[in-house]
Amino acid sequence: MKKYIVIMCMLFLFNYPVGANVLSSIELERERCLEENFQSDYTMSQCNYSATEKCEVEIIKLLNKMQKNNKKNDFSRILKAQKKWENYIKISDSILNNLENKYSLENQLLYSNIKYSNYKGRLSELFVIDEILSNQK
Repeated sequence: MKKYIVIMCMLFLFNYPVGANVLSSIELERERCLEENFQSDYTMSQCNYSATEKCEVEIIKLLNKMQKNNKKNDFSRILKAQKKWENYIKISDSILNNLENKYSLENQLLYSNIKYSNYKGRLSELFVIDEILSNQK
């Protein structure tokens, strides 16, 4: 167990900038957008939705890269996990969309933040998985 923790810490310290650059650029752009559009929940929500779309694009790019660079067996497990995550996102989005429709725009900013956090978290996880698999070669 200690060996695993040490390896994870080393991977994080030495390889973090690879994924951090992508994540931080999305986050910086989102923060700028929020600062410029602070007038309403609707405009701020649009900043979150835009950042969510960018995370989704990066997730797809990273999955394509992982498919090319990893063994078929490793990637099939990643793909299986991705499909389960996508099912979770569909259910979560459905619940949030129903709440948005039911409770108007008041909570739209909160819901858009939740959606963004889900995608940002998944992108971060995939960067870590990609780094671990890349270092095993």
